[in-house]
Parts: sequence; structure tokens; C-alpha cells
Amino acid sequence: VTIDTDRHKYPTGSGRITFASDESYKNAISANFIQIEAKKVSKKVQIEPCIDGQKCYLCLEDDAPNFCKEPKCFEYYCNSCWGKKHSSPGNKNHIPIRRKSKFEY
Repeated sequence: VTIDTDRHKYPTGSGRITFASDESYKNAISANFIQIEAKKVSKKVQIEPCIDGQKCYLCLEDDAPNFCKEPKCFEYYCNSCWGKKHSSPGNKNHIPIRRKSKFEY
């Protein structure tokens, strides 16, 4: 695990984590938060999937700005395929994690 820090070694707004297994990745995304313990710092951080430059799981072509963290899906989808996949009664309640536009901050 590597956390981006500023020149004072204070963590910046985001970081990238590499997981040892798919299971540990899925557990972290499902939990939404993890606790990081260090010598002088204890911090709760939010864990979200990287939604930048991913291809759609279904069509494999379009940019996929949506991620479904429900265990039966757990994939990236373009807007069109999200609508197709999540129009059925069993999937309608799934809430996408979406890439934020530059104007949403």
C-alpha cells in the first residue's frame, strides 16, 4: 500500500492501493472505509474503485463511468449498458458509483 503524501509526509486527497487478491479488493470496496494505523496517525479512509479509463464490462468498447459494487454485479458499465443491466427488478435498486466530473467538486 502506498499513500501519496505532501512534503511534510501528510497524506494528500487520494491514493492508490494494490491488493494481494480479488477477495481483499472486493472486501475493501464493499466495506467502503478502512482504518489505517501508523505510529503517529490513525485515520479512517474511504475506499472507492478507480473509475478512470475503465472499459465497459458488457460492450467492452465504451468508457465506463459507472461501477456497481453489488456482489452479483461488481463491474464497470458505460451509461447505456448500466441502463440495460439495471432495468430488471433484481438490479433496479443498485446504486452506481460514478466518476465525478470536474464541475462536481
